[in-house]
Amino acid sequence: MRILLVDGFTEDSSSALPDAIERHLHAQGHDVETLRLVSSGFDEYMSEEERRAYHEIDNLVTEPQRRAVGLVRSVDGIVVCCPITAGTVAPIVKGWFERIFVPGVAFKLTESGRIVPALANLRRVAMITECPAAGARSIHGRDGCGRSLTRALRMNGSLRCRASYGSVTPSESPDRGVARTLRRWATG
Repeated sequence: MRILLVDGFTEDSSSALPDAIERHLHAQGHDVETLRLVSSGFDEYMSEEERRAYHEIDNLVTEPQRRAVGLVRSVDGIVVCCPITAGTVAPIVKGWFERIFVPGVAFKLTESGRIVPALANLRRVAMITECPAAGARSIHGRDGCGRSLTRALRMNGSLRCRASYGSVTPSESPDRGVARTLRRWATG
């Protein structure tokens, strides 16, 4: 499968999680394209122009948006990785979701107002977070913000799209946490 790895860590981060994910996916036989949000031109918050264009037909107003949407539409799966900060995913990741999962890209509205998924190419989605404390894993692993974003991502994919969520604590090996979360992703 062709996988998009969305790296929500800052450039000065010492996290080994994105590299562990990439190694694991390659070892399972996947082709991996990495999108590092910080170096790809994504800010934490939508601009006024992006907000105004959200419901318009031509709602992809920046080059980073258009480039990322092209990647999302061309892959079979997406893995998002980021730190948990102040009990939620990194702001740059939330901003990326707001800019990319827009009407006409991630979903379509029917004449009757029903929402229909538009990313039928997605067969697998995952989010792997890095939690700062051991206690955070139990909170975020069950029903935290990362889990909710993973479900939302899956709902825009194909009907048989599978979702995985995992979190890694500082005391855990990133390779072990990634293997646990992506154990069913083998191309087999």
